[in-house]
Amino acid sequence: MNHADAPTERTVDGDSPLPAHDSFREVHKYYNRFYSTTNLHYAQWDSKTKSTKEAIQNTNRIVCEMLCIKNSDVILDAGCGPGGTSIYIARRYGARVEGIDASPAHIDQARKNAASENMLDLVRFSLQDHRHTGFHSAQFDNVIAIESVLASENAADFLKEAHRVLKRGGKIAIVTMHLSRSTGGASIFKKRHAGHAAFEINRSKEEFCAIIERAGFRNVQATDLMCQIRLVSRTPFVIPIVIILALSKLKIVNAAMGAHLQTLLETERAMAKGDLGMAAFVAER
Repeated sequence: MNHADAPTERTVDGDSPLPAHDSFREVHKYYNRFYSTTNLHYAQWDSKTKSTKEAIQNTNRIVCEMLCIKNSDVILDAGCGPGGTSIYIARRYGARVEGIDASPAHIDQARKNAASENMLDLVRFSLQDHRHTGFHSAQFDNVIAIESVLASENAADFLKEAHRVLKRGGKIAIVTMHLSRSTGGASIFKKRHAGHAAFEINRSKEEFCAIIERAGFRNVQATDLMCQIRLVSRTPFVIPIVIILALSKLKIVNAAMGAHLQTLLETERAMAKGDLGMAAFVAER
């Protein structure tokens, strides 16, 4: 696929523009300054990992190895954020990648990151809703969604779209949180995230496998990732979070920023208690 064949930035319903997501710009400032300029997902720490940057790349590596990516592949990075995974794939494998995200701030940063890495010949970023893209059917060899299914009001819509744009025999890899306990987790999450739009963590690992199968995928496999996750709230990164939350209560910083970071901490409490887990799901079309 030539990047010239890629669609222009698409609206959610064909008429109305994508949501402005102005709050993402404030949230991104935190991650850009304190965590990573290229990735927003959780990092994977093993005995050989020496830095946060390396741990973040471990997540990208694990997902790519699950898909057995080749340099001839064309890949969709759904919910690409600031583009780190897309750029990692292009640099390591020489594959072409289309990265899409609903946040203008993320797309702006992703394009800057790709330019700084001299990857614009292999990577293209566009503002799109990953549930309703403008891509052709059977266009991609692989679809990747690292923690972006959380931003779907209905994960089934994303899976249906992913199935449409994948070639027959192509693979999808999804990294997402899931309920770990049969009781308690769902109600806890619902209470803590009341009023926060777009989040949907209401399925167990087994239920998530089932919904992937119902979307038409086969050979669904789930791999637990919690064992190598280091919660942000248990690292030095929690210090600026606490400061920003205090400033938010004083209305010195953007309220959306405070709400996002409060949600992050409450989510991690649920993870620490065992109510929420993290897994990678891989399936074939």
